[in-house]
Amino acid sequence: MYLARPLAILALALSTSACTVFVRSAAVSHNQADPVPADRVLAYQTPSAGLTKVVITRDEGMNAMGCYLGVKANSTLIGRFAAEETATFYLPAGVVDMTVIQDPQGGGLCGKGFLPGVTTSHLLSADKPYYMRISTGNYRRPRVLETND
Repeated sequence: MYLARPLAILALALSTSACTVFVRSAAVSHNQADPVPADRVLAYQTPSAGLTKVVITRDEGMNAMGCYLGVKANSTLIGRFAAEETATFYLPAGVVDMTVIQDPQGGGLCGKGFLPGVTTSHLLSADKPYYMRISTGNYRRPRVLETND
């Protein structure tokens, strides 16, 4: 009888912490990721003066692993990524807002119940390449983060 309350509290704490632990993802090097197939790379594919090379790689992890995630740059859908895939884009220098969205072509479970991604702003200069990752953190809120690889 005296152990029931502490055990219930422990069970609640463990189950709540599992909700945030199991939705996180782990970084994948763009060198080890598979390329996004050409039919899912949708915009900003031509390099030219004044554009910045941006390599985006989706993490590995449990959350929505069987579903594609879309990435928007300044409100333009630029690609649809599966887990552990990478693609290169040539974006305009300056501030670029990136948002991870539910796959616009997703059906079934991939088309429902998605929490909107976090919009992140990135200041890009044309003189260097940028490496970014699609990362899923706490509360299944995917975002695009800058990384060194």
